[in-house]
Amino acid sequence: MALGLFTRSRRPVTLEPIRAEQGGLYEAMSRDIERLNGYYAIFPDGVADGLLADLRELIASDIASEFRMAFYNPVDPTKVYLERSYRLVQGRQRATGGAGIDKQVLPTPYEFDIFVYFSDQFAALDKAAQTRRLSQFAFKWFRLSPGADGHSAEMDVLSPLPFQGEARRPAVDRRVADRLLEELAASRVPAGADEADEADEADVDEVAHRADVDGSVSGDGAGAAGQTPVPMVARGGAPSPSPVPVASAEEAELVKQLSSEHSLFIAAYTDSRKLMSRLTRVSAHLSLTPLQWTLAEGFREIGDAHAGTYAINDDYLLHAKLSPLEALGAIRNDCRPRTLYLLEDFHYYLKRENLSGQDFVELISIMKSMPEVLKRQQSLAVVLAPTLDLPAEVAPIFGFIRDEVAGRRLHYLERFGRDLTQQVEEGRVKPIVGRDREIFACLKVLSQMEANNPILVGKAGVGKTAVVEGLAHLIVKKTVPAMFRDRRIIALNLNAMVSGTKYRGEFETRIEGLVDEVRSNVGRIIVFIDEIHTLLGMGSTEGSTGAENILKPSLARGEFPCIGATTSEEYRQYIEPDKALARRFQTVNVAEPDVTQTIEILKGIMPVYRKHYGLTISEPALIACAELAAEYLPTQCFPGKAIRLLDGVCASASLAGRDTVDEKCVAGEINRS
Repeated sequence: MALGLFTRSRRPVTLEPIRAEQGGLYEAMSRDIERLNGYYAIFPDGVADGLLADLRELIASDIASEFRMAFYNPVDPTKVYLERSYRLVQGRQRATGGAGIDKQVLPTPYEFDIFVYFSDQFAALDKAAQTRRLSQFAFKWFRLSPGADGHSAEMDVLSPLPFQGEARRPAVDRRVADRLLEELAASRVPAGADEADEADEADVDEVAHRADVDGSVSGDGAGAAGQTPVPMVARGGAPSPSPVPVASAEEAELVKQLSSEHSLFIAAYTDSRKLMSRLTRVSAHLSLTPLQWTLAEGFREIGDAHAGTYAINDDYLLHAKLSPLEALGAIRNDCRPRTLYLLEDFHYYLKRENLSGQDFVELISIMKSMPEVLKRQQSLAVVLAPTLDLPAEVAPIFGFIRDEVAGRRLHYLERFGRDLTQQVEEGRVKPIVGRDREIFACLKVLSQMEANNPILVGKAGVGKTAVVEGLAHLIVKKTVPAMFRDRRIIALNLNAMVSGTKYRGEFETRIEGLVDEVRSNVGRIIVFIDEIHTLLGMGSTEGSTGAENILKPSLARGEFPCIGATTSEEYRQYIEPDKALARRFQTVNVAEPDVTQTIEILKGIMPVYRKHYGLTISEPALIACAELAAEYLPTQCFPGKAIRLLDGVCASASLAGRDTVDEKCVAGEINRS
């Protein structure tokens, strides 16, 4: 920050300045720094020692004449909370001392800076000479800029926010000079080993010359008069390092995906830290600087070469830490060359429900303009997210990075379906009796290479869903062929998939995401769609296709193992006329059981009702349920009508306070109905 930002009217605590000769000034500054570090944990372990060593060298040299330490608000730097100045006296000037700094209660958040004022002798040197003098120090914290009282350099140390447990590392501000040096390094023909030093000095001189011509540079690069000058990094511009070889097949796949035609990506993760680590290593292979954005900390360089560096630190981008839209706008308006932007918390703002209408429109507009900007600067941007769900307006401009483990997460299937195998394991599905033939027919169709999608056809109530539940029971018991033992059966809710799709393309995005999930979990998922005839035309609007047309290619290739269920009438009315869809399925007829078979089914499920109602159910009652249902409920089908009758009888007996259900209870229930 330029010194002119600190106005006299906004200093709550201004401590008595210290004026001393070299030894006394270093003693006072080291005492205060150690106290402040103890109070506020400003520096990570080991950093304070290096800082004090640099201060000793600065005080002993002719570089500095005055120092100032200040705590201030990072969002509004004009709000200074605590400051003290230290001036070097020489000759007969009188030394004045100040008491040590006591702990103060500081508002949050805050940052801590040490400002170093150049001496007249050092300020008279050209920028190249100043750079050579400053390069001898351990920390590259010095930034050259015109300040309120002439040239000043800053030792910029960011303190932790009080609510964070870990201290931040020193900041290295990479601004206009960085861009100039990188342009020079990219355009320069590599010099020989004996010419390298001369070439570096030439770069520094050219940067200094261009900076002098341009004058002070404002935060947005305009250089307008009256604006706060943006400091420049005083350091040589080394050529970009040679690419680092990838260390694993996963990283090689990431390199391949990032080298595609896209410059804007969304990456799915199971563990964001592991994916961030892989992307950081891949950035070294691609010779890109990894720059992370999080809502809490804003922009920060990461990786071994840049660890902990808060690279973007001016007023505009400090504000971007509070607004994701501002952060995205900053990338678009001031994109850095050869940078890998990693947006870690941004996926929350890619959903309509998390932004107002105006903000969402602005977000979409900015994102549509980003690919061209990123390509021009040879940079990439990656949004890290748990899923690959994107608004339909921007989905085409994104490249998709599918983490192998994250790709197997069942986002859409878990959201719009229920896991029948899991429900069997939890004991929430009744045992299935007497459907071995239909279950075997389903397994036979599912094991085929082509047209491997069975569709259960039968009257309402004959137990089509029970066939699928019986298959789930066999999978859980591991009494199926080896190729099915690790499968999960997901019952899909089509109405839930349509619900909430207000805009064109949202339903298609869900269906395509569903297909991608099943395809990425090959050999692990079987989808069950009850009332599958409702799939035809679902989600179709003018100019769009229905769900069945999206599924047909995957069904034909065997990439979407699916069991459908519908009635005979609806199959003839809806499925048969669509010849292309009918060819993707093989029918499995589910016949209605007779009275004897229904009695066996009732005996199999009787323990479930006995446990639920706490009643004793006699065998004559089960026989009566089957026989009376056949006589008095002719329009319904077995076994559904007998099971519903048994359930009603048990409920009535429980409400009446009975302990036993017999055939008289069944007859009474028939009379009441």
